[in-house]
Amino acid sequence: MEKKEAEVKEEVKEEKAEKEEYIQTIKADTSNAVQPKNNMALAGFICSLSGLVTCGIVSIVGLVLSIIGLKKAGEMNGDGKGLAIAGIVIGAIETLAMIGVIILFIIIFTISPSAFDTFSNHDNTMNEVYNKIGCDSYYCEVAYDGSYLEIDTNPGDLDDYSSTVAWDMVKKANEEFGFSEALNSKMNKTRALDGTMSEENNKVEVSWTYHPDDGLEVIYTLK
Repeated sequence: MEKKEAEVKEEVKEEKAEKEEYIQTIKADTSNAVQPKNNMALAGFICSLSGLVTCGIVSIVGLVLSIIGLKKAGEMNGDGKGLAIAGIVIGAIETLAMIGVIILFIIIFTISPSAFDTFSNHDNTMNEVYNKIGCDSYYCEVAYDGSYLEIDTNPGDLDDYSSTVAWDMVKKANEEFGFSEALNSKMNKTRALDGTMSEENNKVEVSWTYHPDDGLEVIYTLK
């Protein structure tokens, strides 16, 4: 009887040992299992970092993914939190910079497009000629964008009058723009019946009209 009880105890002991060994095996497998990674945080950081090379084009994507990654980090014991925060900071800076550049270009092109014309070759050329031929604002006018120069020999529209001073400016302008003396002769012989006449070279187109009551009106337009 005692022998039988001893055998039973031994079997129970062995069974407990097997269960304990099984439990330890399960624990070991669990601890060695691959933990899930915060891929959103990693992807957001990479996209934000790539924005430095792509001039901020993918920065918005990186910012959004990093925000999602930061939220997931709270659900995964902080995994990927550092990458997510770095991605948010980089993405936000790049996105703000990109928006600032876009706004700047919109302001330049829509509000003050003439800012580019201030230093244009057209503007410089017309003002240079204006100064060289001794023009003043009574007889001459340069377009705001520098596209043309106008000379009027009778700005007051006096009957049968044409200023010799303004006519001298016209001849000097013809010379500065590279026209020959033949153009001076043609302008001087223009009649009211001839209407608007014109001539051009590789740089400038000039058109003019004449009427005894209006004088000679000449416009030089840069090509």
